[in-house]
Amino acid sequence: MNIGQTDGDTVERIYAQISASTPDKPSLLLEIKTERPRSLEKAIHAILQRRGRKVAGGGEKWFQTTRDEILAIWRFIDATNKVTEYSTPPFFRESGESTVNRHITVGLAMVASAVLGAAAVQTLHAQTKPPAYNIAEITIKDQDGYSKEYLPLITKALTDAGGKFLVRGGKTISYEGAAPAPRVVVVQFESLDKLQAIYNSASYKEAIAVGDKYATQRVFGVEGASP
Repeated sequence: MNIGQTDGDTVERIYAQISASTPDKPSLLLEIKTERPRSLEKAIHAILQRRGRKVAGGGEKWFQTTRDEILAIWRFIDATNKVTEYSTPPFFRESGESTVNRHITVGLAMVASAVLGAAAVQTLHAQTKPPAYNIAEITIKDQDGYSKEYLPLITKALTDAGGKFLVRGGKTISYEGAAPAPRVVVVQFESLDKLQAIYNSASYKEAIAVGDKYATQRVFGVEGASP
């Protein structure tokens, strides 16, 4: 499957790319209108390459994928723009049908060259980075001071930086090795860079300085799996 983008007419773009090397008629499966198709093309290519979908020797835009996978990636990024799915394989228009398209369009075709894009996105770099997790194992020495002085500070520092609490002192079960500390906290961040930024921030350092008076902590970050 060839995935690309165009700022002109989708069908005309595909038709122009048909050659003796791709004698079969292509099948237009998906067309999405967007204002920034190049950003989306790069993002989808990057995600598919990470998933091992790249066709060896097939050029930079050829991938072993499906329409459903492309739709899933598009929805993951931003499914806010208009998409048209085609149930009939041939892309050729019926006689008299307009070939003029005043929007930037994207499409997906099989066999021959195609064109692709998608909804408005941020940057390829931001889209393909895996999430990161702040993990803290805590032994509380002074519950009253910990709850009243430390918790409000650290909670604000983490949430203001985009942190999302996934685990907050729930029950733990030990299976092998040393048991964890009595309290475990896990906070999710957009990326390891974002997590490192909070470690270096003044608000976090101030909160930890207070927390050290009331608890002993083992804190570390870990990068999650790629999307």
